[in-house]
Amino acid sequence: MLKLPTPQVTRREAKALISERIKEGRCASMESYETSSKKAERRYATWDRRNYQFLIQLFDSDEIAKEYNAIPKLVLTGTYRSTERAEQHHKRIDRKIKWFKDLARRIDNHFPQAGEAVPNLTASELSAVDKVDLLCSRFHAVVNQLNQLKRGHKLPPRSFVESEYDVQELLHALLWIFFTDVRREDPVPQRAGASSRTDFVLKKEGIIVEVKKTRSNLRDNEIGKELIVDIERYKARNDCKLVYCFVYDPDNYVRNPAGIEELSRNEGELTVKVVVLPKR
Repeated sequence: MLKLPTPQVTRREAKALISERIKEGRCASMESYETSSKKAERRYATWDRRNYQFLIQLFDSDEIAKEYNAIPKLVLTGTYRSTERAEQHHKRIDRKIKWFKDLARRIDNHFPQAGEAVPNLTASELSAVDKVDLLCSRFHAVVNQLNQLKRGHKLPPRSFVESEYDVQELLHALLWIFFTDVRREDPVPQRAGASSRTDFVLKKEGIIVEVKKTRSNLRDNEIGKELIVDIERYKARNDCKLVYCFVYDPDNYVRNPAGIEELSRNEGELTVKVVVLPKR
């Protein structure tokens, strides 16, 4: 059995979401197989597909989703509406409900104290970089929670974060949790006739936070080229010790996150850190 990767929400929220998947599975199991077997099997297929997508989003990697997908498939035999086929249909639902119950217990065992997937440290024990790391690592969980809130209020099915500008706005708000001087889009000095603007500057800490959100036309190659150009420009600053590049990739447009993160480097007195999140 796999060690649990990091959930994107709290323990309590993860267990509540798992309970919803179990509840939907039980509803699918209650669908009258004898009356409409094809409808019952379609409902199961929809539930099963949603379970996989749910697990992809719940954790910072796809390991648990793959574990779910590896549950032995129960091939239905017999004719439609037959008692034999109906029993097999209910058995495969029960098998996956049991797996979800076990997953909830594993989450409890993995996070028995704080119930969170983040270090149990006070703000004073975290360095400035640790704080930015923490905010960025939890960013996707915050987005998921905001989207849950919208669905609860029956608003149109639009994500709170759709554009790079949306990412900047939300991260800007989150940075104020730890930092008291967060400056927007400080001008980057001209270099070779070009000029640019950075997303945020933490003046006291000497940190620049750059934000990028992937999209269909901004993938590995384009992201890499932009970061290389930006890093060169940041070398012209004398008030910056660290450039923190946060690449938000919720739709998995980046094929090789590790390759993008290899752009992290030390350039003389300037440290560059590149992170692609959420992790898969």
